[in-house]
Amino acid sequence: MAKKPPATLKVSDLTDTAGAVTITGLTRSRIHQIAEHGDIPVYIFQGGELVEAEGDERQGRIALFNRYDLAIFRKSDHSKGGRPRKSSLTTSQ
Repeated sequence: MAKKPPATLKVSDLTDTAGAVTITGLTRSRIHQIAEHGDIPVYIFQGGELVEAEGDERQGRIALFNRYDLAIFRKSDHSKGGRPRKSSLTTSQ
């Protein structure tokens, strides 16, 4: 049974899977995998109303995600740190 979304959720805060891929840098399949495990809420339109999908309710429907919930899954753009590697090429003669 689908449940109502939070009252503070605005439709303008929602994005589809393609938007989620752009925001997080993850693949479509990884986004859907995260949604299947329940790590992120998925919203769908059911009977003209926006509801939070539970279980298999989202199958065959357009999955919508709150863009602010996606922020924790964003891939980092920088390295893990550490000392830079030494070059094998020598510059002095």
